[in-house]
Amino acid sequence: MPIIGTIDSAKTGNLSFNIDYLVVAGGGSGGGEFVGGTSLGGGGGGAGGYRTNVGGTPLTLTSTSYIVVVGAGGAGTTGDTFGNSGNSSIFGAITSAGGGACNGHANSPFPGGSGGGAGVSQSGAAGNTPATTPAQGFNGGNGHNTGPGGGGGGGGAGGAGANASGTTGGAGGIGASNSISGSAVTYSVGGAGNNGDGGTANGASAGANTGGGGGGSKTTGSAVTGGSGGSGIVIVSYSGSQRAQGGTVTSSGGKTIHTFTSSGTFYNPSVPAGAKATGGTIYLSGGYYYHAFVTSGVFTPTQTLSGEYFVLAGGASGGAGVITSGGGGAGGLTGSTSTFTNAANYTVTIGAGGVGSTSSMGIAGNNSSLSGTGVSATATGGGAGAGSGNPGPANGGNGGCGGGASAANNTDGAIGTGGTGSQGGNGGRAWASSTTLSVQGSGGGGGVGGNGLNASSGVTGAGGVGTSTYSAWLSPLGLGENVSGTYWIGGGGGAGSRGASGGAGGTGGGGLGGLTTTSRRGAAGAFATGGGGGGTYGDPGGSGGSGLVIIRYAA
Repeated sequence: MPIIGTIDSAKTGNLSFNIDYLVVAGGGSGGGEFVGGTSLGGGGGGAGGYRTNVGGTPLTLTSTSYIVVVGAGGAGTTGDTFGNSGNSSIFGAITSAGGGACNGHANSPFPGGSGGGAGVSQSGAAGNTPATTPAQGFNGGNGHNTGPGGGGGGGGAGGAGANASGTTGGAGGIGASNSISGSAVTYSVGGAGNNGDGGTANGASAGANTGGGGGGSKTTGSAVTGGSGGSGIVIVSYSGSQRAQGGTVTSSGGKTIHTFTSSGTFYNPSVPAGAKATGGTIYLSGGYYYHAFVTSGVFTPTQTLSGEYFVLAGGASGGAGVITSGGGGAGGLTGSTSTFTNAANYTVTIGAGGVGSTSSMGIAGNNSSLSGTGVSATATGGGAGAGSGNPGPANGGNGGCGGGASAANNTDGAIGTGGTGSQGGNGGRAWASSTTLSVQGSGGGGGVGGNGLNASSGVTGAGGVGTSTYSAWLSPLGLGENVSGTYWIGGGGGAGSRGASGGAGGTGGGGLGGLTTTSRRGAAGAFATGGGGGGTYGDPGGSGGSGLVIIRYAA
């Protein structure tokens, strides 16, 4: 998942008081267009998901610190192609989903926190996806049923996007006003659909830290660019004087306000008695002190100590292609025990996930490492998911966990083989038909705990399972994929599908594979899980999840 900014070092201490929160995700991009001889308007991008408890029940803090992720807005794309959905914003266990993108007039828009508005001849996408109560957003509007015609408006936090009417584009859905910052501000407005009334214009981009959807473009022939979605924002407030750190701190009306326009940590600055090192997000649980790094930093002991650690690399992105594509491999995982030397600096490097790409082969994940006196550990980035070959098949990339393979872009019956995992499972094998393209399938990306599944006739491969070995390390900060109270990391990406469903992401943050009938783009691997991105059908594969390093020692 792309995020804005970094997480600070040496965050520590327990928090126990009531807060109000606002969590707004990044908005989706508006529709680009390209068509000859007909005037078309692009649909607006869906607004970023909007979640708040202001005016409701306060949230009682119970954890030592809370990781904050501010989602980027989806970047506008040029021509009648797939846009970019916004990225999720997170405060602890509260997640707002990125807004769905418009995908021109030839493809259905994407669902999201609010759904993307549709181009001409398409229907608006669903909002409030995944579902929350109250709803985090609304549906996008429909495009006009034929050209010349306008695009539908993107859904907003306060209402659905309007349908296009003839050549007039639909208005974006209304946003929601919130005064948590000390003054009323409207967030998560849907992007407006553009008119199909002649002329050429790029779509308008939404403002930073608003979660707004990007505006649709319009054209009579040349390629034009949809507007970019606005980035998200996270705001936390509580009564009385300042009791925590993180973000930009202000006060208004007897409340302390922490505003995050980039990612960070909300924390108590006091070091718990007994902590023996600095660096990362520090927490005490089950008789151990933990230092969690979700971005690169430095771990420095204040005395020589014996500790344990694990290092997780970034996952790979899924493949892209016109038939089906393999899931990205999860980042490799390594761990051990070691003696950490007093006052020595141990460098922590967190590998980013591979970025989703329109090129056939996905992008490998980046390595994570922990190095210093007496310690040298490197986890290898996940292997890239394979795109459908043209005309032949493609093999999954090698890596920490292997990327899934793809089938051929024809009916020659050829198949690709999955990539090899050096610190986890292998990628799944593809399946091909010598007569029917529609039943061809690609393999799932390998996970830390198991191989990606092979495809079979009409069935794409699911991503390999991750691991719950480190659940007790992850649960205090809510890191990893929570499955009934057990936390998993390192799941492989599911394969993209031409059939009824995309391959499931492997448990542990693996991205769901894209499918023909709805969101053709594979889902991204989850933040700080090293999960592989989902493969796709016809557009960019899902990006891989970023890596993670945690060190612990006895209290």
